Amino acid sequence: MSVRGNRHGGSADRAGVGRPQGQLAPYTGAPSTGGAPAAKAVPRYRLHGALEMFAAGDGDVYLLRGGSGPEHIINSPGPADRALLRELATNGLEIRPGSDAGRRVGPLIQAGAVVREPDIAALAPADAARFIRQLPYFEDFGDPVAAQRRLRVSSVAVLGCGGLGTWALAALASAGVGRFVLIDDDIVELSNLNRQVLYGVNDLGSPKVTCVARWLAGFDPSITVDAQRRCVRGPHDLAALGDCDALLLCADWPPYELARWVNQASLTLQLPFVMAGQQPPLVKLGPTFKPGAGACFGCHETRLRREFARYDELAHARIAAPPAATTLGPASALIGSVLALEVLHLLLGVWPVATHDRVFLLDIRTLELRSEAVAHEPECATCGTRGADAADG
Repeated sequence: MSVRGNRHGGSADRAGVGRPQGQLAPYTGAPSTGGAPAAKAVPRYRLHGALEMFAAGDGDVYLLRGGSGPEHIINSPGPADRALLRELATNGLEIRPGSDAGRRVGPLIQAGAVVREPDIAALAPADAARFIRQLPYFEDFGDPVAAQRRLRVSSVAVLGCGGLGTWALAALASAGVGRFVLIDDDIVELSNLNRQVLYGVNDLGSPKVTCVARWLAGFDPSITVDAQRRCVRGPHDLAALGDCDALLLCADWPPYELARWVNQASLTLQLPFVMAGQQPPLVKLGPTFKPGAGACFGCHETRLRREFARYDELAHARIAAPPAATTLGPASALIGSVLALEVLHLLLGVWPVATHDRVFLLDIRTLELRSEAVAHEPECATCGTRGADAADG
């Protein structure tokens, strides 16, 4: 097939796709090992789950991703190629290396537009049925079944089961994260119900971590929960989180000090953590801090002190008399869900994530989005030179 790449409407001469308007190099399949090959199941291939096939009136076939812009364009395919594409887009197809179908589809395999069907049988039957609709998203990160299994053995600590924490927990549980450590000392109050999605009126007066653990057990009994009703009073209270893969900082008390304690624990345990917050109409996502790969929260505060000479005075005032925060459900849902997506990418080994060394600020009234960089500070009193490998992270 003659294929040209045109990702996001850009140049057709896209690296890894081939010469524009030209024939791609033929797909050669797996290298020969010599001798008589052992009998193997014929691999099945199909169109990448994120792509949509569109046969246009001009004779070309467009493979679209997430809108009207073509990811790939197949130039005037003949009847045999069209039939092959239809089969790949609907049922999938067994393709033997070196076969005529393999040679025809090879350019699309090389371009990532056609992928090998995952071994769904490697998942527990319940997981295969539960997560089948999200596996195509994971194809961009490698084997989608391996990605799903990785989430099942991942452990996430959530500090704060309030507005952001409950939405993030629901999203991560929906994605298949297998273990959560919940830390919160509060009980459910009526004023929580405008935004804290995992609670109802029957939970009033009950510990939040108990209610979340009960919700998770009902939602997916295979999830393991370590519910800890306690208050964090220093980095030593987080020392037992070394077996976690990521931490979500969704609590806001005590202001400033809590983030500093989490940062110290993160550096000691080599535990990545993500911050978020809201002061509607502004909501904030990030940064994600990964020890040894960029800035830490101490670096972030160093920058803020340069930008505002009275930063520490303001921090002390807010610690002494924390202001009442404005929060609402849609803002919590928005930022909590995107927060979960960042953690999901982190768990799957995607690096850097979007919020690495960066804060995103969204005005929920205008949907104006801006971001601010957070750079490693070589003289940071907290991480010192430990963040100097940012460029290698």
